Amino acid sequence: NHFRNLVQHSMAFVCSQRPQFEPKAANTDYKSIAQTQLAHGLLEYYMRHKKMERYIKNAVELALYQGEGWVYCGWNATSGDRYGVNP
Repeated sequence: NHFRNLVQHSMAFVCSQRPQFEPKAANTDYKSIAQTQLAHGLLEYYMRHKKMERYIKNAVELALYQGEGWVYCGWNATSGDRYGVNP
């Protein structure tokens, strides 16, 4: 019971603020800046609509219990509707 209490208090300290991601471009050209804006939008989408915060909190709890926790978000670039393809 004491260990669970310590873990819950540690989780409250670690997860009290929402993670704020800030993608940065390595170059200053237009394409890099546009990709950075797209990355920021994707991160916001995953945090709000896909409930990524819940998975991050679960990973933090596993890390506190077992010493290691991680989150994997797979990305399939070929899924979805195809646009601009010449039949």
